[in-house]
Amino acid sequence: MKISGSAPGKVILFGEWAVLEGGPGVAMACPPRLRVDWKIPDESIEDATLLVRGEGQMALWDPNVPLEKQTQIPKFLVKTLQLIESMMMLDPLSETAFRRGGELRIERSWPLDAGLGSSSAIMAVLLELVAPERERVEKWHLGRESIRRAQGGAASGLDLAAQLRGGTVSLIGDRPRPLNLEIPAQLMFLRGGGEKADTTSLLKENRVPQEARRKLSKSCEVFLETRDWKRALGEHSQILSECDLWPQALREAREQWLANGLVEGMKSCGAGGGDTWVLWCDEEKRKILESEVAARNWKLEAAQVSQEGCRREMI
Repeated sequence: MKISGSAPGKVILFGEWAVLEGGPGVAMACPPRLRVDWKIPDESIEDATLLVRGEGQMALWDPNVPLEKQTQIPKFLVKTLQLIESMMMLDPLSETAFRRGGELRIERSWPLDAGLGSSSAIMAVLLELVAPERERVEKWHLGRESIRRAQGGAASGLDLAAQLRGGTVSLIGDRPRPLNLEIPAQLMFLRGGGEKADTTSLLKENRVPQEARRKLSKSCEVFLETRDWKRALGEHSQILSECDLWPQALREAREQWLANGLVEGMKSCGAGGGDTWVLWCDEEKRKILESEVAARNWKLEAAQVSQEGCRREMI
């Protein structure tokens, strides 16, 4: 039997870092998708192994041997298997499913360094493949706890909420909710530099001071009340720029474009590890900014939301 599923990428718009401590956050699903195909043996096999493929790599995983002792597994696939191990520890249904073994293939339509939520997208699809009949909120709770266990505790579940549901969502504490925001034409996505920090390490290093997190939380609260995109983006841009998280080239471009009035705000999306940025550019300045971006061999595109969340297909 073969089952397949896919989930959209995500962008954290507002509230990153603060949302880790229970503050509000806003995220959106975006059109690029990650797909998982799982070939499952028709008959139960004792001590079955799971062959995992992704990023041009492959690994044979034995669920009876601790992952840290299986040193031949590539880094990207280790992260995937850490998610699977966490699901198995927390959920008997997941344990039964993955012990059937088979072959798991992962394909993603965005670059690895884009920061569009590969781990949370994989989790969303695995949740859908293991138990599609579960309520979305139940999947979300299991997925968030599995990611927390795999990453050592740092995960809000905001990205997962957007990828499970699609569209735009907010998260306050344990309450993910749909927002149905209309994305303004001035909101743009920038991808440049090709640099990606290790987000898990950034989170463990606690690089954002408590006062900055408080300001991010307040800015997000105001946005949820007013829907003032320009103000929230400008505030987040200033707060995060003071935390020394961003690559030098992008910091310099942001400062230059702000000084020249080409953008009103520009910020990283999420904890700072990815290479996708969100910025505000008025239409009359768009062509000038496009020329600036092209000169740096970066990419600029209008922000688009995917209304379709995670889905499952039986083949």
